[in-house]
Amino acid sequence: MPESVINQHLQDCFLFLSITDTSFLSAVRSYVSVDYFTHSLTKFLVGLCYGYYDKYKECPKNHFHDEIVKYLDNKSDTFRNDCYDYIEKIVSIEQPNKEYLLESMSSFVQAREFQETAVKFVQLVDKGKFDDAKYLMQNCLRKSLINNDDSYDYFYNIYPTYYLKEEHNDYIPFGIEPLDKYFKDLKKGRFVCILGGHKGKKSWFAMHIALQAILQGRNVLHVSHEMQLDQVEQRYDMMLGGLANDKDIEKVSIRLSDNAGEIIDEYEKEVKHVWNIQEVKRVRNIYKKFGGRLIIKKYPPNTCSIMELERYLDKLRDIDNFVPDLLINDYADIMKLGGGQNTQTRDKINECYLQHKKIADERNILVITISQSNREGTRSSFIGRSNFAEDIRKLGNVDAAVAISQTNRQAQEQEARVYVLASRSGRDDYGCYIRMNLDIGQFCYNAYENSKIICESSDIGNNKKDDS
Repeated sequence: MPESVINQHLQDCFLFLSITDTSFLSAVRSYVSVDYFTHSLTKFLVGLCYGYYDKYKECPKNHFHDEIVKYLDNKSDTFRNDCYDYIEKIVSIEQPNKEYLLESMSSFVQAREFQETAVKFVQLVDKGKFDDAKYLMQNCLRKSLINNDDSYDYFYNIYPTYYLKEEHNDYIPFGIEPLDKYFKDLKKGRFVCILGGHKGKKSWFAMHIALQAILQGRNVLHVSHEMQLDQVEQRYDMMLGGLANDKDIEKVSIRLSDNAGEIIDEYEKEVKHVWNIQEVKRVRNIYKKFGGRLIIKKYPPNTCSIMELERYLDKLRDIDNFVPDLLINDYADIMKLGGGQNTQTRDKINECYLQHKKIADERNILVITISQSNREGTRSSFIGRSNFAEDIRKLGNVDAAVAISQTNRQAQEQEARVYVLASRSGRDDYGCYIRMNLDIGQFCYNAYENSKIICESSDIGNNKKDDS
């Protein structure tokens, strides 16, 4: 965030909360001057909220319109129209993350205070007023909008904090019924890892979750460090439209199973392909109507650092007016990792995972990354906690971890096993089997809890768990 300017998105969010949230308004009233805002309308309307709070000790809420009408009587028609257009924009934005906004504003206020205090400090030192200079600087360092100690007075808070969370507003389903019964970690503020073997359908899994978000009208940012942009784009066209990527494919086989894995129906389905531009446009227009956006960003491996990812998120927010609900980072291990030459790779990856969790927390978005299992997990019937490659600490740094595994036989049968390894807020150590058809981009069209496929002995290897 620039030291001397509050970006426009934060100004808009600030105004939104000033209108609707008394606790926010009381926190910022004495610290954030209207002179800090660069947008004249923001400055005017925040000043209106401040005046209302000074008089009634609460935010305007439904009385905001009355206050505007009263103060716009003597303004020009142009100013009134601009004001109403701007207010219409404000009321349409998504509920801001108050904690993140307070922290951002606190950093800005401190930066402004440092700048102004530095000048006064030098002047006092030049005059030999060392005690005054010391007091001035200490007072400046203490100034902050928020208390970084997020303490909770257990006996004196009337409602538990978890009563205040609207779970239904931020939960994204897997779209896989046996998992959705228990798994509730696909929500804003969570960091989730998908673990699988080499070429183990991990990216397909992440994109399948993105599809569920798109169906809810959510904003999705897909960052790829491995696949090319056109490959990611084509996969989404296949997945959203059930389209083949091969012009020679005219029909695909679909098999439906009951919960015991027994096939109860099998049929052929006629399909179209992604090389039919009219069909691609039709599919994209259908999903566009849900209201969300999908942004795809490609970085070459080992070029995008956490700092660059944060910069790009800021650019999307401040310039493109795009704030993702879901960030898919495919995948963290091949980013440009921080640390010095003497820092071990596993320590660099551990820090990278911690930074991903920080992004999820501070920006209030769901972050999903992908991790490749160690060699023992490739073509195995079961991938467990011990199969995390490089560093088992990955498991401790995520809110949830889900594994996808396939034996050679399962791959031939277009079947896979999905297993919840860890969940910070729900049940873990359970899973199901899915049927897929990636010829038309369908990661999961059927799910069931038991499998009748017998593993090949070579598939089991060192892994003691089988598919029975």
